[in-house]
Formats: sequence, C-alpha cells, structure tokens
Amino acid sequence: VETVAADLREESQVRRLIEQAEAFGIDLLINNAGIGRVGRILEMPLEAERDTVAVNVMAVVLLTRGLLPGMLRRARAGKARAGLVTVSSTAAFAPVPFFATYAASKAFDLLYTEGMAEELRHEPVDVLALCPGATRTAFGDRAGLIGRGVPFARDPHKVAGDALRALGKQSVFITGSISQATLGPWLGPRRWVTGALGMAMRFVNQRMVDGAA
Repeated sequence: VETVAADLREESQVRRLIEQAEAFGIDLLINNAGIGRVGRILEMPLEAERDTVAVNVMAVVLLTRGLLPGMLRRARAGKARAGLVTVSSTAAFAPVPFFATYAASKAFDLLYTEGMAEELRHEPVDVLALCPGATRTAFGDRAGLIGRGVPFARDPHKVAGDALRALGKQSVFITGSISQATLGPWLGPRRWVTGALGMAMRFVNQRMVDGAA
C-alpha cells in the first residue's frame, strides 16, 4: 500500500498522482473524491463553483485518461481484468436547485462512465457508475447539508462493498432501497438507449476513421 496526498483541484497535482499510480501498476481505479456546496448559483463564490467542476469533472477525466491505458495493457498481458468505478450520485438523475453545479457535475460523471462502459465492453475492464444516495460521511457537513443527520443515510462501508460486488455485473449501480425503487426503473431503458447509441456511433466513428485514413 502506498498513500499519496494530492489536491485534485490542481491539475499539476493530478498529473503527479497519475505518474505515481502508473508506476505502482494499479488495476483498479475508483474516482471517489467529490465536493460541492449548497446555495444559490448567483450567490455562490465563483472559486467554489470552479473547485466543484475541477474535482468532480476534470480530475475524473484526467485520472481516467491517464491511468486506464496502462490498466488495459496490464490486464491484456496478464489475461486478467481491470476495474474502473466512478462515484456519481442519485443527484445526477435530475436538476437539483440550490445544488445545481454539484448535480450537473455528477450527471457528467454518470453519462461519461456509461458511455465509456459501452465503448469498452469488449475490453478486459469492468466499468461502473456508482450512484449513492445519502451516505454517512463528512460530505454533507462540508457541503452545508444536514450531514450525518440525513434520514436513511447508509454506512459508507456498506456502499463500498455493494459497489465492488456490482462491478462486472452492471454499468450503473444505485445504492439504497428507496433510491433503487425510485430510480431503478430508469436503468432498463437507459441500457437500451446506450446500446443503440453505441451501435450508431461506432458506425459514425469508423466512417470518420476511414475517411481520415
């Protein structure tokens, strides 16, 4: 085990983290870091909004793009499978006034990971978008929410265990029985739409590649 501290708001530190993780030879990447603040968009400090996008969006893209190629190479060479989990949120499924930037950033994480799962479904990697509901962490306190007092908040160890058990079995996993009952019916149609769009866009992409050759 190696522990590396990095401020994911800073691209230079993200790139340093990528270098150290690549040297370590990881086979499982979990994009878990996330920040956000409750408040009216026009009253929110611009720096706080920028930080939310930097951590929840840009760091996810940079870490994924920086580490996934090596993970795939090692998986192919070892005839094994790599794993990628990006922590989205149940807030990703709808606009959330007074938490708009956070919800939008998590919608990015969800769609980015779903699209990538379809692109990589023939590669030796399991890709999962994890969408937790209320979870007993310090996130709520930092965001200005009720925090640990949120009703029905789940234990983070349970959330993590459920996510790892879902990895390799599905591309989107919603935690919590209430959230699953509310949002679960959307996942079936989403899979069909994603599959259909994947087929169409593979054709478009191949035509573009052939045209550029």
